[in-house]
Amino acid sequence: MRPSSPVPRPFYLTNRTSTVKFHPIPIPIDKRGFPFRRYFCLFSNIKSNLYVKSLIFKPNSGYIMPKASHSMQNIYTTQVRKNPIRSVEKKILNTVYKPLVKWYTGRERPYTYKSIPITVLPGVFHPGLFYSTKFLLEYLEFVNLQRMHVLELGAGSGLISVMAAIEGGIVTASDISHTATMNTRINRDRNLSRIEHSDGALEVIQSDLFENLSAREYDIIVINPPYYKGKINRTEDYAWYCGEEFEYFQKLFSGLTAFMHKDSQAIMILSDECDVESIRKIAAENNLELKIKLTRRNLMEKNFIFEIHQL
Repeated sequence: MRPSSPVPRPFYLTNRTSTVKFHPIPIPIDKRGFPFRRYFCLFSNIKSNLYVKSLIFKPNSGYIMPKASHSMQNIYTTQVRKNPIRSVEKKILNTVYKPLVKWYTGRERPYTYKSIPITVLPGVFHPGLFYSTKFLLEYLEFVNLQRMHVLELGAGSGLISVMAAIEGGIVTASDISHTATMNTRINRDRNLSRIEHSDGALEVIQSDLFENLSAREYDIIVINPPYYKGKINRTEDYAWYCGEEFEYFQKLFSGLTAFMHKDSQAIMILSDECDVESIRKIAAENNLELKIKLTRRNLMEKNFIFEIHQL
C-alpha cells in the first residue's frame, strides 16, 4: 500500500489590506499513479465568506511557493535544463495549436469568464486561448480591489479590467493598439450595469505604456507583458514581442515607479519561454526587484507571477 503524502499546513496569501488563510483537505492520489495530489482548500475572501477551491499540488513543489524555499535561480535552472521529452511535446503542440489559434482569432468571437461575457475582436489577444490571463485573474481573486485605483497595462480585450471594475475598482485600462482599446470599451459597455452596481469605474486610454497617462499613483498595477524577444513589424506584434533588445521592459521599468506609491502592488506574469534573467537585470538597473509569488505549469509552458518591488 502506497504511503500517503503528508497534508500541507495551512498557508496564507496576504496583501496590505487582507490575509487569506487556506485549509487543505487531501483527496487520495489517482490509482493510475498520476504524480499530483489534489486538495480542496477552504478559504475566506475579503468579505469573510467561505468558499471551496480545488488546487493542484506537485510533490516537493507546491502550488504556492514559500518565500524561503524558492529563488530566481530555480527559474534559471529550469530554463537551462529543459526536459527533451517535454520539448518534443511542446513542438508538436505548437505545430498543431498555433495554426488553430490563428484561424480562430481571425474573426470576432464571444467568450465568458465566470459570468463575465465579453467579445474578442480579430487581432486582439484572446484570454481564453492562453493561460496567462486566467492565472492573473485567479491571483486577483485574493486581492482587495474595492475602491482601489487599478492600472492595467496592455489590456487587450479588457477582461481583467472589466473584472476589477466589477469588483469595485477604479480602473484605468491602457493598450498601444487602437483595436484593443476599442475592444475594451465594447466589453466595458457590455458589463456597465454590473460595474455601476459595485461602484466601480473603468476608463480606457490608448497609450504606449505611460505616454498618454495622467500623472497619478496607483494602488495596483497589473501587467501581462509581451515577453517574447523579437522585432515588431505589425501592430498585432505588440501583443507578443518586446523588441529585439527588450525595449518594452526598458521603457516599462524606467517609468513604473512614477506611478507607484510606497504600498503599491505591481503584479506581472512571465513564462519559462521568455528570458527571465535578462528581464530581471533590466529591472535591477532601474532599482526594481522581481519577487516570485506563484507558479503553475500547464500543458504549454510554466507561468510565474511576480510582484515588482522598489529597492
